[in-house]
Amino acid sequence: MYARIALGNVRRSVRDYAVYFVTLLFGVTVFYAFNSIKSQSVLLDVTNNAMGRMLDITTSFIGGFSVVVAAVLAFLVVYANRFIIKRRKREFGTYLVLGMNSSKVVCILFYEMLLVGAVSLVLGIALGAVLSQALAFATAALIGSTISHYQFVFSTQAMFMTLGCFAAMFVITLVMNVVYVSRRKLGDLLTCRDDVKLGCKIPFGVRLVVFIAAIALIGFAYYGLWLNKFKMLDGFFALITGILVVGTFLLFWSASTMVMFLARRSKRFYLKGLRPFTLRQVSSRLTTTFSSMAMVSLLLFFALTTTSVGFGVMKIFVGDVGETSKYDLSLSYRIGYDSSSHKRMVEGRERYVNECNSDMETFLRTSDYGEMWNQLIDRCAQIDVYTVTGLTWEAVCGDNGLADVYRTWKPGNTNVAVRVMGVSQFNKTATLTGETPVVVPEGQFVINNDAAVAEGIAQAMREKGGEVQIAGHTLTASPEQVGREIRNGSIRSEVLALIVPDEVIDVLRDQDVYVQSVFNVMYSMDRAEGDALLQKDESSLGFSGYFSYADACTGLEMFSQAGGLKLLCTYLALYVGFILLVCTAAVLAIQQLSDVSDSLGSYRKVSVLGAEDGMVLKSLRAQVLVSFLAPLPVAICYSAYAVFVLHINLFAPLGVNPLGGIFVAAAMLLVIYGCYLLVTFMVSRALVKDSIV
Repeated sequence: MYARIALGNVRRSVRDYAVYFVTLLFGVTVFYAFNSIKSQSVLLDVTNNAMGRMLDITTSFIGGFSVVVAAVLAFLVVYANRFIIKRRKREFGTYLVLGMNSSKVVCILFYEMLLVGAVSLVLGIALGAVLSQALAFATAALIGSTISHYQFVFSTQAMFMTLGCFAAMFVITLVMNVVYVSRRKLGDLLTCRDDVKLGCKIPFGVRLVVFIAAIALIGFAYYGLWLNKFKMLDGFFALITGILVVGTFLLFWSASTMVMFLARRSKRFYLKGLRPFTLRQVSSRLTTTFSSMAMVSLLLFFALTTTSVGFGVMKIFVGDVGETSKYDLSLSYRIGYDSSSHKRMVEGRERYVNECNSDMETFLRTSDYGEMWNQLIDRCAQIDVYTVTGLTWEAVCGDNGLADVYRTWKPGNTNVAVRVMGVSQFNKTATLTGETPVVVPEGQFVINNDAAVAEGIAQAMREKGGEVQIAGHTLTASPEQVGREIRNGSIRSEVLALIVPDEVIDVLRDQDVYVQSVFNVMYSMDRAEGDALLQKDESSLGFSGYFSYADACTGLEMFSQAGGLKLLCTYLALYVGFILLVCTAAVLAIQQLSDVSDSLGSYRKVSVLGAEDGMVLKSLRAQVLVSFLAPLPVAICYSAYAVFVLHINLFAPLGVNPLGGIFVAAAMLLVIYGCYLLVTFMVSRALVKDSIV
């Protein structure tokens, strides 16, 4: 019997459950889709261990963040349930008057929630299954893999995880309903307050002063962010963040007065139709809900910024991997000269320097693993990078009248050493990838700079013909522009290295200077086979332990790691942005529906006084639209400024365009916010129409 009553209630109250249903549907769809990524990975042609590891890391991050997502969705479900309970408390009171006890009322509520929840779960998982298929192809594209044999994959693990999380949410909601119904007196349930909630009467002058103060605080926070440039997440950054939050709350607190003040300035505008009623309703809502409006605005700001910036950050780390990982294998190493070096290091240094004449190719081919290296190496090149003792870029720029240029690059940093390399080794490395050799005239040097952030100094030195004193040689800057990576990496990291004549290197080699070497290899086989040969034995590199620093980085590994990082950044940005947008839109929708429900008496009075139904509904549309969109301009302004500051100080110097992330954030905002706005207006319209009939 109670199940039949619940079914009838759901049919009659479908509009009351609209926001609840949409929130559950969005939540279940996205929750299932992202947690099914691990199951979808079986479709991918994973060609190496690095790619598999990055997929595992990504799914682990997604799974961990899903705990936070579940908590957020639980809050939304409980919050939406409060609106339903509030809307129907007179109905519950009627049940009690007819002889039902509170446990039976709760039982009916449970059946209703179970029915709505079951429908939303089934539809959500179905939509999530479809979305997960698209994510499988997106995953393949992001990590540079393929799907040779596609088949539909349904993740039972993700399904059970989704069912478990949302079952826990229903239990929490049921407990809260039991507490609510059992603690309410019959008179409270049967009494409905239809009056508009009014805030305390605050003089206009006070609110005007607060409004001006809010603008000043927000402006100061903007200025502070411009000074900070997101470079230091220190106490000052925390201070300006706090000031921005306070300014936002004060802005919405004082906004209602400013709305009425500006509207009343034009009698022709204010005294037309139901505009006095509409503006008073909007002003009242802003007054009583300013805290939630401010919080929604800040959450929207965070959601839009996270999504927009996330894609830009991803491009910084992986956008140029094709240019920064051209070699099949890069070995980076340096020789330990301290007397306390391990015996193995001493032996390695002796063999490398004396027996092999500091040549890594000879060192490897004559090692215990020489057979493997002879099989692996097709072409190779070594490049030794010397750090000139006591010579820094601050001093070089100062001697050449470019101190201001240096300060724009490294303000306060006086320890950026000058690094040099020989032209012969540099050109031999260039031939591995088919690049044009560099010509360094006698008495000159060429700046090799591949980092956009330092290009200002490089360009200034080229244009001025700047001079540098190295190993007794006075060298002037060549106008030739060169920017090449000398080792594998994920980002462009070759910054202001000087390519000098070989006779300068001959002098440095005899001096006690810091040297770090790079040995690049092109395989005699494809990259996957070469990496597999190296991985047969972790120590098969043949130089582990012989040097104070040693690192091996394969090109295929860099591509796999870049793909995994791209996958992680992209999915986290989408996941975080989507959930935050759903959270803010749902909270705002429920807040507006609650306000409309509380104001039904006002709409009835306006209708009784002679206002046509069309005018009342037009007034309602304006109220919902203004109240729903009020936090949006503030959030967009905050986000636009934050992205602008990041673009000027981070993205632009690194050659990254954040427009892709901005378009994605705008599309998500349009879809999610638009859906909730439409649902809010349709439900509000139905409530008001029933009230004035």
